[in-house]
Amino acid sequence: MDNQTNLNCGVYTLTHLESGAVYVGGSSHVPTRNFSHLYKLARGRHENSTIQALYDASPSGNSAFECAMIECCNRDDLVEREQFWIDALKPYASEVGRLVGIVGSGTDCPY
Repeated sequence: MDNQTNLNCGVYTLTHLESGAVYVGGSSHVPTRNFSHLYKLARGRHENSTIQALYDASPSGNSAFECAMIECCNRDDLVEREQFWIDALKPYASEVGRLVGIVGSGTDCPY
């Protein structure tokens, strides 16, 4: 399946609806990764302190965020496509701080 596009593998955004702040990430299994983001946020243990602070300040909890798959791709192209979307969306230009994920981290992720 290395040369085929897996519909769960790709680049996603995690958007804080109140501020418009965007986190861009890539994962070999986006639905599980999005669940992991929301699970960690709810427990105050997210790796990204800016996203955690937005979550903590929001009275609406998980519903303050929208998870969206923006591109499906095969795992071999994941790092390249994640970088493309980071460059295109420029989440690091956000006034609330750097929200971009570490490029390439999704390929090493077990989910």
